Amino acid sequence: MIIKWLTGLIRNKKKKEKIKVEIEELKKAILEDPKFRDEILRELEYRTGRRDILKAGVLGLLGLSLGLGGSYAYNASVNTNTVREVASDYAGVKIPKPSTCIVAQDGTGDYDVSPREDASEVIQKAIDDVHRKGGGEVKIREGKYYLYNTIYIQEHIIFTGCGQNTLLILGENVSRSVIESADGKTYRQVIIKDLKIDGNKRYNHDGCGIYCRLWDSIIQNVVIQNMPRHGIDLRNKGLGNKNIVGTRDDNKIIACSIRNCGGVGIYASPVLKIIGCDIGHNNIAVCENAVRIHACNIYGATIWIENKEAISIMGNHITTDGRAKAGIKIFAKNGFNCRDVEIVGNDFRGSASNALIDIESQSNCLISNVIISGNIFNARNNRSSSRGIWIRGNGIIKNILITNNIFTGVYEKGVFVNKANNKSNINIKFENNIVD
Repeated sequence: MIIKWLTGLIRNKKKKEKIKVEIEELKKAILEDPKFRDEILRELEYRTGRRDILKAGVLGLLGLSLGLGGSYAYNASVNTNTVREVASDYAGVKIPKPSTCIVAQDGTGDYDVSPREDASEVIQKAIDDVHRKGGGEVKIREGKYYLYNTIYIQEHIIFTGCGQNTLLILGENVSRSVIESADGKTYRQVIIKDLKIDGNKRYNHDGCGIYCRLWDSIIQNVVIQNMPRHGIDLRNKGLGNKNIVGTRDDNKIIACSIRNCGGVGIYASPVLKIIGCDIGHNNIAVCENAVRIHACNIYGATIWIENKEAISIMGNHITTDGRAKAGIKIFAKNGFNCRDVEIVGNDFRGSASNALIDIESQSNCLISNVIISGNIFNARNNRSSSRGIWIRGNGIIKNILITNNIFTGVYEKGVFVNKANNKSNINIKFENNIVD
């Protein structure tokens, strides 16, 4: 009995393995042989009359290969493009194939440009070609690329260089932004990373490093310097954009270096995260994973948050050199609101003529739900700072929690100064802070 039982068990196991192999071969045949696939589906459609279920089955079969997850694990070796073509056919929608274009100065790229000629036309052609193919990566090899026109970014584009060895520099008398979103539209899922941008401020009077309307996008490991105006300007209209109904901007700026710009270092967009950065004045060596923003600006602050919501500034080094009015400015004006701001775990150093953090609400405006926690404020950078944190204005300011911070150095007008309208001053707490 035992031998018979073991023999049957072995046969069943071999049978299961054989069926498994046959299923994988069938999957591969369905994917790679269009004629066989159509014959099978036509037969099944004839028997069931349910083409919709068949589509769902094919997509389920392809799900894992497309990176969509799900319980249908396909292990056969199939070309990714084949998978996308089949899924596109039966889903009734186009699933784009990622494309990669390389721009170089040494003749090794898909698009080549001489070191001293205008590179903007070639780079733009690479972006447009990748965009027409459904999105992908445009990689700029090492070199110094002179630009005499703005580069217009498109949706679903990864625009990347080779670190600081890839330099995009404005030519003389250009006075335009280096990178903008095409047609002034809001584009999603854009990544700009691993390159250096120079505005050549000595020979240009206008232009930002990155002046884009972006949604669900990332700017990472980018050095921006010598811009006549702002380093990064993301003053988006994504929340009310006709093309993106009901969405929010949700962008991230990570590990960038912004310095010696004539305007604001970063103009915030809604739902912006500034993470793990070192934001400061000029002539400081760039450290690993750092963002530095030059504080000599005509607009008043290193980081400017105006009429925005859901902003997180966490784990940064923020240095001001006395010429800026504020390290961080939170500002509500013209009837708009500013709310849900987190300033947590940052290291503030230096001085500012107004305050290291300046919170101001104009009449008929609201600033609410601001948390300032776990930061270090050090005003010992050769001069005193006017204030640590300043709250002011005739608008409504409520639900402000300032807790567990450390203040060192000299603040001429006080560590914490609350000059907000008494009638609108609601639930503002300054507690459990250390003042040295």
